Amino acid sequence: ETAFLASQVAGTKPDGVAPGVDTSATPEHLSRSYVIDTVVADDGTVTVHARLVVDASAQNMTASHADETLTVTPGANAAYSISAVTIGALVSDSHGPHVIHAAAGRNTSVISIAFDSDLDVTSVVAAVSAKDRAGVLHTSVVYDAATRTVTVTILGKLHGAVTVSVSTGLHDIAGQPLSDAYSLTLKP
Repeated sequence: ETAFLASQVAGTKPDGVAPGVDTSATPEHLSRSYVIDTVVADDGTVTVHARLVVDASAQNMTASHADETLTVTPGANAAYSISAVTIGALVSDSHGPHVIHAAAGRNTSVISIAFDSDLDVTSVVAAVSAKDRAGVLHTSVVYDAATRTVTVTILGKLHGAVTVSVSTGLHDIAGQPLSDAYSLTLKP
């Protein structure tokens, strides 16, 4: 998927796209892209959530982004192809922190969420929650200022899929809130 994203930023025809998949909604003048998270299904299909970014420039006075979802399907000889692409509308970036990456460890009891700006430490714990089908989970939430990463450790037994959420109560050091609540659901 990273090669696909790189080709979008370069404005070239992406490789590994299944016939009939439309990539024409890719915004012009992309500066960069990054994968926010990936989820692997039991059948090997991978869902990738990515962000396509147009940085501020002489052509674009404000930065903007589009969220993209790729479905990557296994094929013959262990080759994968992109079988579906959904690209959201290009929107102006708001002030405040943005999630730039989220991942789970070998199991879903440790989840890391990275941000693009320094966070107000006093807002982190109250803004982060986790739940499964049994309800709200007890967690340990730690912020590493050096990497701008929040690590959520689930304390106790899991009952099915886990959803970790970050509310707009999260602020950066300038007091700007997270523009949109963020959540990530992981299967155990």
